[in-house]
Amino acid sequence: MVYFRHNTRRSDYSSRSQPWRLLLLVMTLGLVVLAMIEAARPKRWSWFFRGAGGGGAMQIDPRQAGGEIDNRLNLHREPRAGGPQDAGVDTRTGSARRPSAGARYSLGVRKDYLRGVEDDTVFRAAEHDAFFHLLELLGRTDPRRLRMASEGPVSFAQLYRRPRQYRGRVVPLQGTARRASRLVAPKNDCGIDGYYQIWLQPADAPTMPMVVYCLELPRGFPLAQDIREPVELVGIFFKRWAYQATDTIRTTPLVLARSLSWQPARLTEPVTLEVRALVIAVFGAALVAAVVVWLARAPARKRGGA
Repeated sequence: MVYFRHNTRRSDYSSRSQPWRLLLLVMTLGLVVLAMIEAARPKRWSWFFRGAGGGGAMQIDPRQAGGEIDNRLNLHREPRAGGPQDAGVDTRTGSARRPSAGARYSLGVRKDYLRGVEDDTVFRAAEHDAFFHLLELLGRTDPRRLRMASEGPVSFAQLYRRPRQYRGRVVPLQGTARRASRLVAPKNDCGIDGYYQIWLQPADAPTMPMVVYCLELPRGFPLAQDIREPVELVGIFFKRWAYQATDTIRTTPLVLARSLSWQPARLTEPVTLEVRALVIAVFGAALVAAVVVWLARAPARKRGGA
């Protein structure tokens, strides 16, 4: 007859190493749960699907843009050298275009400066005074007065298709800032030593990038090559500007502004159920670990008190 002996050996929870093993297991489980929650967020994987890019312009493929706007520069025109900071071409073939006869200006904008501004070009020497005149004007204008002088809602298509009509006019914009950098200003009579270049995805045309030059940024605004920050602004339309894109030379509206309206995402995002569940899970795991350690040490405390 064969006898089976049951293994009656039990774990010694009173040993010093056993509670810490249990604590390690509980904390490992908590880390696994945390990793699962984080992995479920799509934004955690955006870096994997985002292609590498560089250069001075925002890396959005304009060929994916919807609508009828084709912002490729007409390459049949004779190119010229660009300004000191921006690579590109100058397609000027004749005298500078002038604003439409019905254009009205506010805030003290001098239309004689704007006569030297030409669309579908990079920055030209003839536009130097106009560029810094508008920046200086924005710098000394009260933001409330600037908003009151606004033309009202203006679409990307309106600015792109009718640049002469909107040149020198105050326009409001909103969208997502995708790139921000600080530039040193060339020598000027306005005392401006630098400004910021912002590449913006307009809210009404997110696949058509546009550029904003502003004198200052809100405190804490990130300066980086790849950002996603919702912003609003009121600025002065300058020109339809030529820039070197990833595939060819393209054009886009260029607006000058004093600053941006922006709130950090960490201050505006509500506390979601997912975050609450995560906090509860962490505290629950810590509580369970504490109870396990206390119970495991109970026999040792009894023997010590006997």
